[in-house]
Amino acid sequence: MFHVSTLLPLDLTSDEEDPSSTVISKKVHIGNDIVCIIFNDSEQPFDTDCITSQFNHVFIVVQKYHHDRLRTFYRVTCAYKNGVSLVQPLIPAGSFFEKCSRFRKLLLAKVINCLLYTSDAAEEPL
Repeated sequence: MFHVSTLLPLDLTSDEEDPSSTVISKKVHIGNDIVCIIFNDSEQPFDTDCITSQFNHVFIVVQKYHHDRLRTFYRVTCAYKNGVSLVQPLIPAGSFFEKCSRFRKLLLAKVINCLLYTSDAAEEPL
């Protein structure tokens, strides 16, 4: 199972006086995921400390990078919680990938392997 934060429904039962309760509702779902894919559309590096959860063990950060007008490239970086081993396929630092089916397959393989190899760690208390 996976969650897409922008597609999660708004919590209609949330307190109208407190708009942050909707955000908290979304964080509950994302906070229970072992692997998070972050699409970072800013120029700032992603700070893994902005999402606190005892279940999130791997962050795969995808950042769009335009090489030319005809093709789109993405930079991918991975961040692991302390105690989580690197998982295949390894993605070398500073790597760029062209938007294509091979990139999609690589990303999917990375997510699945991270889920398989970190599920035991997720069950242990931190």
